[in-house]
Amino acid sequence: MPRIPVYVLHAPANLHPCFARWLDDARSIVAGRVGPGNCDLVPVPYRTDGGFDARSVFSHVQSDLGPVVICGKAQKKPCALLRKRLLFRVSCMESVPRSAEELAQTIVEARDSFESGNPLIPRKLAVALQIMRKLKRRNAWGGSHGYEWSYNIPKGRGVDEQFADVAPEVINDLKNKGILIDKRKRGYKKYALNPDRRTEIHGMLERHEFKDEPLLWVLIRDKRRVSARVLD
Repeated sequence: MPRIPVYVLHAPANLHPCFARWLDDARSIVAGRVGPGNCDLVPVPYRTDGGFDARSVFSHVQSDLGPVVICGKAQKKPCALLRKRLLFRVSCMESVPRSAEELAQTIVEARDSFESGNPLIPRKLAVALQIMRKLKRRNAWGGSHGYEWSYNIPKGRGVDEQFADVAPEVINDLKNKGILIDKRKRGYKKYALNPDRRTEIHGMLERHEFKDEPLLWVLIRDKRRVSARVLD
């Protein structure tokens, strides 16, 4: 089994003095079920008012990907923001455990769900993010040499070849919505990221923020689903 971190958001010790002991007991229970070293519990206490910095938690999760379990009564606003940020990356579960055993069970379920490929996301959304990420890595922002041949975009190196059939359609969607720009040379099209929308593109790739709702709708209405692990 691979090592998978599980982020456990919980009340501080002054509000829930038993939770630290539950967490220690849960570590032992989880290790017995999935094997030592296969699940790292990462405790993240929230404030006494139930608030927490959703952006900071998201940053930690992005740097070492794993599911999130929110225990107890955290504030709704940061929970909603965290779920929105994690929507296309990892599962974000909520739980009110009454014992170390219940906490361990929730953690194991979160870990197993992540390992099995959840969450499932729309295929075209996954392909769009892969295409944008590939072009960004190649510094394809237009100009004299900042373009990629259309026939090279689906050929691996960032875009999974299993999506070669739908990649041209997604490229066209991104072009129609102004995320990509193109030019023709020797009878073939070349594409680049639109430098005028650089900030927005960074937001989509780094935080999965889609301010262009019509584009998001085009991508998420694809009924075929794939594992979010294709974006890892």
